[in-house]
Amino acid sequence: MRFDEDTVYAAYRLSSYFSDPDSAVPLTFSVTGVHVRGDIGADTTVTFRTLTPNWFGQEVVFLRARDVVGAFLNVPVVVRVSPVDDAPRFPGNLPDRDLASGGVVVIDLRNYVVDVDDAVENLTFTATGPYATVYGFILVLDVPAGAESQSVTVTASDGRLSASSTFQVTSYHPTIWAQVYWPWSGLGAVIAAILLFLAWELFLRFPHTLEDVFIIGREGRLIMHNTRRLRADRDEDILAGMLTAIMLFVRDSFREDKEDLRQFEFGDRRVLVEKGTHCYLAAIFDGAAPPWARKDLTAFLAEIEARIGDVIASWSGDRDDIHDLKGMTEEFVRRRRYHRNGGWWPFRARAS
Repeated sequence: MRFDEDTVYAAYRLSSYFSDPDSAVPLTFSVTGVHVRGDIGADTTVTFRTLTPNWFGQEVVFLRARDVVGAFLNVPVVVRVSPVDDAPRFPGNLPDRDLASGGVVVIDLRNYVVDVDDAVENLTFTATGPYATVYGFILVLDVPAGAESQSVTVTASDGRLSASSTFQVTSYHPTIWAQVYWPWSGLGAVIAAILLFLAWELFLRFPHTLEDVFIIGREGRLIMHNTRRLRADRDEDILAGMLTAIMLFVRDSFREDKEDLRQFEFGDRRVLVEKGTHCYLAAIFDGAAPPWARKDLTAFLAEIEARIGDVIASWSGDRDDIHDLKGMTEEFVRRRRYHRNGGWWPFRARAS
């Protein structure tokens, strides 16, 4: 007997195959199996199904016919369940994105799609929308300031079947009243600036959220990575996704020298990227980056270029050649600030 996975198969009426020559009392029937279940109806029709979704293979199940006095007969039946290709699936919709003043957002689509038959990395992703570009399993939203709200549809395909999810990308547009009252908002802006300064003094002197630092060669090769996380080996998939996103961002965004193209979001992380003569420096922050982060990265990259720029330019892959770089990045990640030659910066963060 054969049927397809995730289907129900009405096989046969058991009373047509079993009888009791000693009694007119109807026989009772049961089905025993590991992966395959048999449901017996009032008319003794047996219906087969798999106990778990997406299971396929071959199994021997046993049909038992029992008479009124307890005598029974077991009959083995070979059941073959054929595999069926399942479409990729979005368990939930991709979340809407609200970019108040535009910006770049990087989304790892592997977090939103499942496929029981294929590895998510092997799926083909496409996106429709004026702000959306897909690189493998990475979706990049590049929304200019003041842009119109648009819907973005992401499609995942295994080559035969596909599934789609649509979300909205919205941008802020001031109302007519906001434009009318804007000339009178100067006082409010001054008050807001004072409050922000007080909040900065009170709350931003806690340890900063710098997590990872990457040094990447101009040709795209990873030269050095340092992290604050105690068990970085547990986050290999996250790091691989980060590095992929950084490489794609560096390749496509530094064609134009614009300030807003030097940072992007990766999930709940903020990634800042600086370009040097011989390498790129990328810093990963858990949440918002501190206001001095860009200045620190620029100064730190300048020191790297000054001290070992020539070594990086001709680096053969030998870690011993960039031993100084390892110490520099470790110190930078540990302090979460740039300290040239042990110098002092205001509002120093506590080292972990």
